Amino acid sequence: MGGRVIDIHANQGWQDTGFALPAHQADTGWILRSEGAWCFNTGARDFATRDANARKPNDTRFFDAATSGRTEYPYHGEGGQVGQLIGRWGTSGQPFVVGTHANLEDTGHAGGGTLWLRINDDDKGLRDNDGHLTVTIATYDRTRRTQWNTVEKRWEYSDDHSPVR
Repeated sequence: MGGRVIDIHANQGWQDTGFALPAHQADTGWILRSEGAWCFNTGARDFATRDANARKPNDTRFFDAATSGRTEYPYHGEGGQVGQLIGRWGTSGQPFVVGTHANLEDTGHAGGGTLWLRINDDDKGLRDNDGHLTVTIATYDRTRRTQWNTVEKRWEYSDDHSPVR
């Protein structure tokens, strides 16, 4: 499995990954996965520490911090939450939710630019953020079956890091 690993910092705005989706290849796909936690308000760290899906790590409760309709947030569409990992293609693309896993070919890429990532927080709010997520962008072989583990909410890979068949 080829790939690139990048840290995306919570106290920075849009961060260029340098990754451009190559032309469609019938047997190769691109996925993104993120790990770790970041905080969108250090003054309320217990509430504001989240993973890329805007969930509190190791906590099954859901804390609603919706951004839907709140235009000061970069992603303010349906399902938007403060603390989510979001992306866009190029410097002016439409933001989309990435979360902990994304198939990059399903993100509305229109052939323009590299992938940019950031925390879904308003620009004024970045100054009280800290932490980072570690993001891996990797290829997978479309001819082999990739398994999504619904219990643990993660992709499963074999020992050589190729997708599980």
